[in-house]
Parts: sequence; structure tokens; C-alpha cells
Amino acid sequence: MWDEDDVALIDSHGERDVESLDPIELPNETEGRHLGLTSAVFLILNRMIGTGVFSIPSSIYQLTGSVGWSLALWICGGFIACCGFSVYLEYGLQMPFSGGEKNYLDRVYTKPPKLALTIFTVVTALLSFSTSNSFAFGNYLQMGLGLEPEISATRWIGCITVGLVCLLHSRFPHAGRTAFNVLGFAKVFILALIASTGPLLALGIIKIDGGNVAHHNFSEMWKNDGFGGGLYDIGVALMRISYSYRGWETCNMVLGELEDPERTIKRAGIIALATITTLYTLCNYAYFAAIYKEDVANSGVLIAGVFLLKLFGESAASHVLPLIICVSNLGNILVVTYALSRVVQELGKHDILPFSKFLASDKPWKTPAAALFMHFVMTVLTLTLPPPGDIYNFVVDLSTYPVAIFATMITIGLILVHRNPEKYSWNPEKSYRAPLIGMIVFLISNFMMLVFPWIPPQIPKTGLPYYASPLASVLLIFVGLGYWCIRHNDYLHGHT
Repeated sequence: MWDEDDVALIDSHGERDVESLDPIELPNETEGRHLGLTSAVFLILNRMIGTGVFSIPSSIYQLTGSVGWSLALWICGGFIACCGFSVYLEYGLQMPFSGGEKNYLDRVYTKPPKLALTIFTVVTALLSFSTSNSFAFGNYLQMGLGLEPEISATRWIGCITVGLVCLLHSRFPHAGRTAFNVLGFAKVFILALIASTGPLLALGIIKIDGGNVAHHNFSEMWKNDGFGGGLYDIGVALMRISYSYRGWETCNMVLGELEDPERTIKRAGIIALATITTLYTLCNYAYFAAIYKEDVANSGVLIAGVFLLKLFGESAASHVLPLIICVSNLGNILVVTYALSRVVQELGKHDILPFSKFLASDKPWKTPAAALFMHFVMTVLTLTLPPPGDIYNFVVDLSTYPVAIFATMITIGLILVHRNPEKYSWNPEKSYRAPLIGMIVFLISNFMMLVFPWIPPQIPKTGLPYYASPLASVLLIFVGLGYWCIRHNDYLHGHT
């Protein structure tokens, strides 16, 4: 457990000079660089492959009004993800250590001192949970077992699952890494099976009831089918697809644990993005090869279920699909918990939060057990306290908007760095430099994610105001600003 010196440092937290928020010097006892190329690839893939590819293709087709444009936007989503990866890759090569975005914000936004870092720290601490995937895992597990999902059982399953995952990463880290490698392979294998059916259906090797669906859907694939297709609709569709691609930045969060980090992050990112873009596009092709486009438009979030029903019958649709989504959710929980705990541990080294020394510690098992414990507590609180319904969904959705805010700041920061590398202590001799076109594309995509949530939807989705989630996210930013003002009271008086 923690020794007396650690406890004394925790207790003396309030006595530290708040004007000097340099990282706390801690012995580096974490296991070291133990993530090879395979683990790095599956770390990214597990984070990227969620429920999006199983649920949103119908809405994408409704928004584009065209089979061809639906498929094209999934390829565009992969291109946008590559642009984002190019930005984060340059940052990672310049700063090859764990923490991800907190390192980049701290390097670029130095005035006022530690403002950006403090806001990021507060927001990350408040949103450090795996509630969405834990809840979905509990829900779909009951469905896969043939049970009617109950809210109380779903929450208990979610709490137990995230607790076991945090314990696994704390006490048996090697087993935790093996688990997310195995689940990552399983997720890719499942998507590959779905993707492979598309060409087989189109060639007539696999036959299903209902005639030649592929010929019907692809004969005039670029023709608008009487709905969607407007500029706003295309923008919303592209935004939804971009959310499905998020996760490519996961290696940046644990860069200090990668073997040969500069080489590994490049190769892992390229392999993961090429794999996901190909599988996502081919899975959507398979949906259109099996399901008449009129039925695709009406299938909603159940499109993968309709696909399995067409190919394998009702039993597969009602039992296999929920279990597939369970595998996807569990893999996501494993990697989010693993990566986010490393970020929280790095944030703890800056002595910004209460009990920072505790969060930064590697004890008792030379793992970020304290940060994992905090992740567990936050997940349990957000799983159990909010009432079911709109309020619960609102809490879960809170984490999406700040991601776009920080990604926008980081992209603008890199543009500023390129204009004056000496000012930011940037090494221009590094082998990689993010292309300007990539930065602009990624900046535009994040700008869309910041603007679109403020536009009223045609049909309200919840009883809450449509702007509730982005407004609350902005308020969280101001909470971070207020916390910084309290911590830097002397600095503010010195500049008035």
C-alpha cells in the first residue's frame, strides 16, 4: 500500500505553491514500455469499433438519399480520421510520452499560465467514466441471453463489469492487455465476416429470399431516391460517421508505454485506419447487398438485426447481434479504462486536482490503480444516480462535445506552431510534419461538431432542450476557468 511519505505528501497538498504547477517528480515505477505493434493496433481498433457501424447506416442513407453517397461518406469519414491522426501524430512524435492532449495543450497554450491545462484537467476528471458502454453492455447482455432488459439489472451489470475491468488493469495488467487484444481480434473478425458477405451476395454465390437485392440497389446507386441529399443533411451524416471513427488518438494517450513509440504509433495508426475504413465501407456495402434500400431507410438502429435476419434467420437476429454488440462494448470498456487511467495519472503529476499525488501514484502494484479507482467511482456514480430517461442520456452525451472543443484547440495550436516553431520549442527536424490540408480538413470537421448541436432538429429527440448537452459542456469549461481563477488568484491580481 502507500507508505508514510506518500500520505504525508497527499496531506500537504494544500501547502504547495499554486503559482508553480510544474509536474510532481515521481519515481517512474509503472511497468515501462510493454505495448508492441499488435497491442497498439488493437488498442486503437477496440476504441474505434463501437455500435455505430451496427446502428447508424440507416440514418446515413436517409440523410444522403443515395446508396452511392452513403458509401462514399464512409470513405470520407476514414479520410477525415486520417487527417486527425496526422495532427496527433506530429504532436506525439514531438512529445513521445503518455498523457495525449494534456501535453499538447500545455505546450501550445502557455498564456495565461496553465489555463488550458487546468480546464482540460477539470473536464477530464469530471467526465472520467465509461457509463455509455457499461450501460449498453448490461442491456445487450440481457437481450443476448433472451431476457427482457431491466434498468436495475443493467446498472448492476455495468457497475460490476467496470469494477472487474479496473481491478484487472490494476492487479493483472498483462492479463488486461491480453484481454483487449483478444477482443480486438474478435471485433475485427466479426466485421470481416459481415463485410465478406457483400461481394458474395452481389456475385450470387450467397442467395437470399427476395430476389437480386444487389442489382436493385446498385443499378442506379448515385440517383437520389427522393429524400435527403441537401448540404445540411450531408453535413449531419458526415458528422455522425466521424463520431464512429473516433478512437484513432488512443495511442497518444499511452505513448510512454509503447515500444519504440515513434515507429509503433505510425504503423499502428496506419494499419488501424486502413482496416477500419475498409471494413466500415464493406459492411455498409453488405447491408445494401442484402436489404432493399427501402427497407434500409425504415430499419432505424436495427439495420444489423435486419441484415442477420435476412441471412441467418430470426434466432441470429435476436440473440447473436446483442452478443456481438456486447463484445464491442466490452472491448471499448477495456481500452477506454486502460488509456484514460494513464491520462488521469499524468494529470495528477501537475498537482492541479485535490489528491493529485494519490492519483499520480503507481502503488501498490506499479500500475495507475488510484486513477483506475477514480474511473470506477465516476462510472458507478453516473450509472446509478441519474434517473432513467432523458436525464440519463444527457449525462452520457456530455462527454462528446468537449472532445471537439479540445481537438479544435489542438489543431489551431499546430497551425500556430508551424508558423513559429522556435516559440514553441518545436523540433523542425523531426521526420514527420502534418500537411496543412489535413489540418484544415480536421479543423472543419470539428467546427461542424461544435456548430451542429446548436441547430434545432426537425424532430426533437428528447424532452430536454436540444442544446442542453453542448450548453452543459460549455459550462464545464467555465467551471475549469473558475477553478483556475481560484488557484491563480495572485496571478490575476498581478495583471489587473
